[in-house]
Amino acid sequence: MPELPEVETFKKALEPALLNRTILSINLIYEKTISTNKDEFLSILKNKKITKLGRKGKFLLFFLSSPYVLISHLRMEGKFFVEPKEEKRKKHDLVEFNLDNDTKLVYNDVRKFGFIGLYKASSYLKDSPLSNLGKEPFEISKEELFIGLHKRKAEIKEALLDQTIMSGLGNIYDDEVLFDCKINPRTPSNQISLSQAQNIISSSIKILNKAIEKNGSTIKSFHFKENQNGDMQNFLKVYGKEH
Repeated sequence: MPELPEVETFKKALEPALLNRTILSINLIYEKTISTNKDEFLSILKNKKITKLGRKGKFLLFFLSSPYVLISHLRMEGKFFVEPKEEKRKKHDLVEFNLDNDTKLVYNDVRKFGFIGLYKASSYLKDSPLSNLGKEPFEISKEELFIGLHKRKAEIKEALLDQTIMSGLGNIYDDEVLFDCKINPRTPSNQISLSQAQNIISSSIKILNKAIEKNGSTIKSFHFKENQNGDMQNFLKVYGKEH
């Protein structure tokens, strides 16, 4: 958590408040959140405009007016919110981006596992952490997934969590997809047939699209705006349920 639908939900929630906003300054409350050079992070971002938001797998992307991209992975508990500048700082707020309209973009993370890094727009797809990321279910072919799965001997549930094979699924939607496909999660990934690979892709697209429509799943602490939860947890068929 968060998985592809939750990150897409953050993207949709943040876009109206962030597009064409200029970053005036940054407060680093917990410096280890920044995964790239901190001095460059602070100097390059100052007075840069946010021109577009994007997503790649479970990564959230902020494109800037300069040739740079902010890339964030939320890991277990990371969240972004836009708040009034005078809003009192919360206990687990780790980074504040002060914007030009008296608001601030806040990164909050109870566990402090998530990260934010600054990358060149010309090469961010070729650099870590995105360079080894597999295609999403919306992009991958059955042949590509079949080949990726047959390079592994792990159980299919574990293999689908490998973001280098196919990106976007985590424990929640992994379980839902395999149940929808009627594939035993303990099946060795190198025994998955080509038709089963297609079924995995089709089920992934169907379930992820529904989860995006429902603003993701709030299992423990996910909420994409203050006190606004996702709704997909009410439509899950197997994850978190006793059998």
